[in-house]
Amino acid sequence: MLFRRFSALLVACAGVVMLSGCMWNPAGISDPEPQGQVVSEAMPLSPSAQALARMGDLPSGEILVLPGGLSATASAPYAAASGRRCRDVALRGGEAGRGETRLACSGDGETWAWYPSVLP
Repeated sequence: MLFRRFSALLVACAGVVMLSGCMWNPAGISDPEPQGQVVSEAMPLSPSAQALARMGDLPSGEILVLPGGLSATASAPYAAASGRRCRDVALRGGEAGRGETRLACSGDGETWAWYPSVLP
């Protein structure tokens, strides 16, 4: 019986020591800053992200000049079966001088993202 009490007391003390050790901050160290990228004016957007940022107000057929010798031209927006508003975007130029067509869609009308094109 005495052994059980001693064991229970030992387990309880070990638990208190472990918990207090996890909460103790001897040097007053604050929590680290959240990881990930924080977009600011000092951090330039990639040409692809710049094209997405303009999708909501870019007139169809107008050429958007991007950094690095790239350009983007978007088709007229259409309502996709998913309920999103989408546009085909032709990206041209760059170092290799080649281009590609990508699909940009927005679910809320403000935030645009690249989506895989399911139709050729």
